[in-house]
Amino acid sequence: MPLHVGLLLLAAVASPNEGWIDPSALAEKLKDSAHDLRVIDTRDDVDFNRGHIRESLHMPGTEARHRAFLKRHDVVLLYGQGNPCPAMELAERMRADGFTRVRVLEGGMEAWVAAGQPVEEQQDPSMRQSTSPVMEPGALTARELEALLRCKEVTPVILDLDGEMATALKSAQTKPRVTKTAPKAKEVTWRTPVVVVNATGRGVAEEAARLREQKVGPAVFWLEGGVEAWRMWKQARSSLPPPEKCPGCGTGQ
Repeated sequence: MPLHVGLLLLAAVASPNEGWIDPSALAEKLKDSAHDLRVIDTRDDVDFNRGHIRESLHMPGTEARHRAFLKRHDVVLLYGQGNPCPAMELAERMRADGFTRVRVLEGGMEAWVAAGQPVEEQQDPSMRQSTSPVMEPGALTARELEALLRCKEVTPVILDLDGEMATALKSAQTKPRVTKTAPKAKEVTWRTPVVVVNATGRGVAEEAARLREQKVGPAVFWLEGGVEAWRMWKQARSSLPPPEKCPGCGTGQ
């Protein structure tokens, strides 16, 4: 399933960690009958119907930005496929629109499920596509990887299967951690995701799935088209719109 890349530009008075809330903290707040939270689930209909947080409001991000009543509440944005960037971008835009109490659920729905938190399914059987809310590993396009490398909120680990990415990054201004050895499970979090790459992109999806099966962690992605596609995109980007801004620094190209 394709992933989109965006940004979270935190307010000047906020530290980066204030833009996130982890599943356990959210669960505790939701237990309080007097809570002032509104969980906004921005996933598509199919994923929402597979499983969602009870009392969450299902709406696209564009709609959430125009719901003025949300300005009176603490808002938690929920996303799906591991990569937080779409929700991060929405949070930044909502802040710019005057929604000052917006956070993003760290790890999204997948982290919520992995933490053993309760999930409610769509009660209409005709709408339920699956009984499992567990997501699959995700692919990153060259453009998405470029923006991810510029993130200050997210520090990816590049699992370079054949050494091609290390060569390609020699002249890069932003140099992430590149390794040929799969990181240990404790090193893989939603803020330090693994991106599996090789020259052509063949076999990387299978390797990402294998790492998940080995319990390395759910935050494992792969680069579509391999380093070749990434190099081609880098060469052509002068004629393309700049990549999305990264969180924190607010820079793009």
